[in-house]
Amino acid sequence: MTIEEAEVESVLTAKQISEKYGSDVAPIYKSIFGELNPESSEILALKSLIGDLDSPIVVEFGVGTGRVLIPLAEALAPDTSPRLVGIDGSSDLLDIARAASERLPIELIESDISAIDLDVPHALGVTSLVFCVCGTISMLPDRESQLRSLHNAAALLTETGLLVIETHSPELIRQALGQGGGSTYVPYPPSNRGLVSFHDIDGDRWTVKEVWIDGDEITRMSESSLLTTVDDLTALAAQAGLEVVETWGSLSGGEYSLDASPMYALVLRRRSKQDSGRP
Repeated sequence: MTIEEAEVESVLTAKQISEKYGSDVAPIYKSIFGELNPESSEILALKSLIGDLDSPIVVEFGVGTGRVLIPLAEALAPDTSPRLVGIDGSSDLLDIARAASERLPIELIESDISAIDLDVPHALGVTSLVFCVCGTISMLPDRESQLRSLHNAAALLTETGLLVIETHSPELIRQALGQGGGSTYVPYPPSNRGLVSFHDIDGDRWTVKEVWIDGDEITRMSESSLLTTVDDLTALAAQAGLEVVETWGSLSGGEYSLDASPMYALVLRRRSKQDSGRP
């Protein structure tokens, strides 16, 4: 990244970052990330949490194309399905989600999850589950934006509601790429498709410039992530009045290992007034 690019990056809002990322990746998102189905392990893990919750409202922060929320809706029985709300800052990604979910009970909202005045179409404190997965929390521009997003999620939750945050494990990223970054190539079937990535790590900032090759077609894109450790996220969550219930090795569940888990997921809940020491 050049000095000029770094300066531009530093002043982009979370909404602008979402719009830029969405416009870059929307045409090829499905090709790169694939699809989940109602029986995918990630969906079953979320479904198991919903089964124990006391409110018929579920919200996804960073819904994107609906890759997670749509199969979750399909996995829930129609007579017991909660109200599903997806929020994202990218109009391009939301257009894809709307087209794919028009027959499902999903409400999609274009907004910045870190906005001080985040507006959702129901009262605060009535949501049973909020989830923010696939590294969305790390794509916010700074720790302050991450903290505001956690505050927003906490404000939505019932007293027994849960928040699930999934993102990359910085330790494994640095181990795989080296302290300063590197380059990778991931082939995709058929043989003439693949993703070339150039990684730069500067402190906690992980910048990736990518070239998607599909036969004779080439698509360029870039993204920037704020490397966020379990300890980082736990500390921010505490500032937002949240505490860790479980730490998973990924959204699918399983045990987290500092040396072996490329992703991790924290399951959080609001601290009670007694636990937090507040009057």
